[in-house]
Amino acid sequence: MTSTWTFGLDESGDFEEERRGGLVVGGPLLPAAASDFEADLRDRLRKFTSPLPYPPHASEMRVEDREQLLSFAARIVRELNGRWLFVVARPTASSPRERLGEYVRWLGTVVDLAARFAALGGARALDVIPAQRSVPIDPSLESDAKRAGRIVETEEGTRVRAASEIEVRLTLDALQREAHGWSAPHPGLGEVSVRSASDPGAHPIVLLADVAANALYRATTRRADIERVVSALGETRSLLLDAPAATHLRQIDRALRESPPDLVRAARHVEDLRGRSAADDWEAGVRAHGGLTAERLFTEGLCALETTSRRSPADTVSSARALAGQAEAALAVKSGAYDAVWRALEAGWAGDSELARRARACGDLELGARLWRLTAECANHRGDVRSARAAIDHAEGIFARARSFRLRAEQQQVENLACGALQNELPAPDDAVSDIVEALRVHAERLVELAHDAGQITRRDGDDAAPRAPSETAPGEVELWRSFGWDEPAFDLPDIERGRMLGTAARSFAFAGELDRAADLAIEARSLFSGSAFDLAFNASVLARIEAERARLGDPRADRLAALLAMAGVDAPRALRAALERGDLAARFRLDLSLRAMLWAPTVAPCDRWLDSLGADWLFLASSEGEQRSHPSELVARHAGELLRREGREAPARRWLALSVTLCEAATDGSTLHRLGAMSRALLKDDASAGRGRPGSLLNPTFEYR
Repeated sequence: MTSTWTFGLDESGDFEEERRGGLVVGGPLLPAAASDFEADLRDRLRKFTSPLPYPPHASEMRVEDREQLLSFAARIVRELNGRWLFVVARPTASSPRERLGEYVRWLGTVVDLAARFAALGGARALDVIPAQRSVPIDPSLESDAKRAGRIVETEEGTRVRAASEIEVRLTLDALQREAHGWSAPHPGLGEVSVRSASDPGAHPIVLLADVAANALYRATTRRADIERVVSALGETRSLLLDAPAATHLRQIDRALRESPPDLVRAARHVEDLRGRSAADDWEAGVRAHGGLTAERLFTEGLCALETTSRRSPADTVSSARALAGQAEAALAVKSGAYDAVWRALEAGWAGDSELARRARACGDLELGARLWRLTAECANHRGDVRSARAAIDHAEGIFARARSFRLRAEQQQVENLACGALQNELPAPDDAVSDIVEALRVHAERLVELAHDAGQITRRDGDDAAPRAPSETAPGEVELWRSFGWDEPAFDLPDIERGRMLGTAARSFAFAGELDRAADLAIEARSLFSGSAFDLAFNASVLARIEAERARLGDPRADRLAALLAMAGVDAPRALRAALERGDLAARFRLDLSLRAMLWAPTVAPCDRWLDSLGADWLFLASSEGEQRSHPSELVARHAGELLRREGREAPARRWLALSVTLCEAATDGSTLHRLGAMSRALLKDDASAGRGRPGSLLNPTFEYR
């Protein structure tokens, strides 16, 4: 493993006046000291570019010569087992002074990221070879620049040089002060040399940076051109990002270097970059590669953790315990965005990485049961039935050979999740619906029995305790209970897990079309949630979905639904909009519930307060980028499309329905979300088959999926 790496970089683009394209800073990152390959590379470049004068400059070469030199540069980087790293972005500065500052910031950014990637490859020192950069001097600043010794006279006039060497030193000095956790420290600065790319004595790595940066700059016209250049450089060797992505990459590295590492936080930054706009312009192409770059940083950081875990079994257990806490906290929010948690669980527990295999071999059965339960829960949230069943099987294997109070509690939760996995088999092909629904009924009855049995135990333990109502009775609470035949709210001793089991059973009966039984079980579950405002609100949303389904089927109970919408927090459009605008992922569930009510119970929820927002870009983007590209966004998109179409607004309706189709088709093959694509495609085509067929079938989902 080479202890000194080299990063050569140049820029391309016009930092001196505004242009339509982007600007590029970066170059090759090689696992070798600059002095190790300088002479050989210079000799090879001289021979390859002969009879052109040396050093060649890409912007002054013929197109065919540039293409050949680009292929040569890619071959050199491949031979040296290196990679390319570039920031490609649209400039934001206006004056020459600001543009020079922007270049220096981007230079610091790529040096910082190069050092992070090099550290994961074993680098202890980084040689940095930037090309010298200068811009026209602002006359008002000329005297200050002269005193700083940064003035240079050229054929183009008086210019001021960027303080590249200072920026490099400051960047690596700051990086050295960051905590490195269980991974190796970030590299210190080896050699730093700043010379013009036109100087024959400059390190030849700058010429490789020049030709690649020039090619990328010329590609900042179309996404296809970006893809072509990346392909020429070698897609697996290209790390490409826009300026905002750099913040996410730093956070990924920092999260993986915590002690113990925060896999969930790192994975969230990966997913945020992966889910950005899929538009067809060059900037979207760069953003797409930013997501790939984030995945590579996460993977390489994981490999570094695997190396340290082999040295310390205690670290492996600590990491697994931390992962359990991180995943449980993230899942408890019920945000509707679970891809990051899944990535983290696969990386640290359920997948094929060395870190995951060692964690599974740690021998802590209670920890193992907890992590398999969390894996099943996350898979359920993603509608991934196959992965959920595999995790449940692993957990059941632990329960079959060990007993403890904690394992018994885990087993009860896993039983609950098994019912959720069965729910996720809907919608299904027509000929499979009956068997799934019957299995749901059986499993739901089993959950009710388990919940009541558990209640006998908790009542014995709490004989002297009195049931208590929530500290503040929510508006509509009394009316809700009276609609079920109670004179007042009938809260029992708090028991959240029993309540959740009854809630899952209620949802199962709702999928089976038994809405009265579902509602009765849901209100019984509510009686056990007096100790949790979160679960009371969640229960209200479950009941509201049951009543919305009843309204869809032509039997609305308007007063009950109105009370439930208020308790679920969807009756105040202004507050809901504010939550969506600030990126509250869970707010999408409340918006979807509001859309259901507007669709199927318009007298309870008039649609006029939302129609303009549904046609606005802000809401569409809030449902289609980053971690938002998940199940609740599909529900919002489908129901928004249906509502807008009903109101005669076909263009925005088709936009939303197309988003629904996109989200379904991008989902894991065979998952619930993937199967919902059949309904969305039919709606987009305005196909009469949409909403027809057996209840619970692909073209007629019911309850939560309808």
